[in-house]
Amino acid sequence: MQKQALSFAFVSGVGWVLDFLILSMLVNGDVSPGLSNLCSATVAAIFVYFVARKFIFKRSFGLAATGGFVFYVIYTLCIVLFFSFLIQLLTPWLHDLLIGIGVNLTLAFSAMISKVIVTPINLAINFVVAKFITLRM
Repeated sequence: MQKQALSFAFVSGVGWVLDFLILSMLVNGDVSPGLSNLCSATVAAIFVYFVARKFIFKRSFGLAATGGFVFYVIYTLCIVLFFSFLIQLLTPWLHDLLIGIGVNLTLAFSAMISKVIVTPINLAINFVVAKFITLRM
């Protein structure tokens, strides 16, 4: 289990870099932080699901896996919507806080910091759910 958790953390880290790059491009292109996270996190979560299923949990992609993938997509949309909403709320609050203490950052950079803050919680939840789905479906 510990090896799987570490492997999942590594694959999730790669997914997070992908997520962060897409998020950065979108928020710098004036897309709202919440919508940017919705797009970037969905792409990254699907990437992590397929890589983890194949290489960490050693499960195939046959017809039996379809139900698990559909469930994972529904789960992903729900969790991504939740964390996108959280980032949408956290970003302006964090931005104002930083401005108030003399740290002059862009709103886009504040969105990226918000993403860093929520990521550990999201990672832990995703590991538990991905393992459950992969081993049960």
